[in-house]
Amino acid sequence: MHMTTGMDSVAIAEAWLDRFSTGDFDGAGALFDPNVEMRALLPDGPQTYNGREEVTGRLKWWFGTGDEVHSVHAEARVVEDRVELSYGFRILNAVEGAKPGWHSIEQRAFCDVGETIERVDLVCSGFRPIIEASAQVHRFDAGEMGCGDGLPREFRRWVRSISVGDVMEVVTKDPAAKEDLPSLARLMGNTVRSIEALEDGRLLISVERGK
Repeated sequence: MHMTTGMDSVAIAEAWLDRFSTGDFDGAGALFDPNVEMRALLPDGPQTYNGREEVTGRLKWWFGTGDEVHSVHAEARVVEDRVELSYGFRILNAVEGAKPGWHSIEQRAFCDVGETIERVDLVCSGFRPIIEASAQVHRFDAGEMGCGDGLPREFRRWVRSISVGDVMEVVTKDPAAKEDLPSLARLMGNTVRSIEALEDGRLLISVERGK
């Protein structure tokens, strides 16, 4: 086995990361030695995978079957005579058996690298459900202000002042706002959650900021 410990090993590892993190699993697999061995410590116990085809297939099953896959980070560095690969992904509706929704997964691998990647010792976090922070609800009481005297301008300013995912509730007396404000909200890239008539005759328009 020919071992390298300098820039050539890092270049091979970085090429693997570049292909892997962009979903080119076959291209990444081509950088494995035909007889590569991957020993993986997984949440349900240790597993061993042998050969380029089996190792590539396992990685493709973990990272290539979600509805959406986003690379969060990917790094390579030399650790004496080995190369460490560290990477993380966000995956929507991951592998069969995982709960629906977004998951985060992190892996660290210590590799023997020659002209190809010859051995991999890997630790995996497993698919961890992402718990999104609850959206905050903000309320804007327009008072006597109507669509003809500045309400659209103030509405735009208030929505832009809240965080993406938060909700703005606008209370207004102007009947024209039922059509004007939802149209403006959608034009700005936001989501209109509801339009309600309150008991006192005013309107309550709920908008979730989208961007």
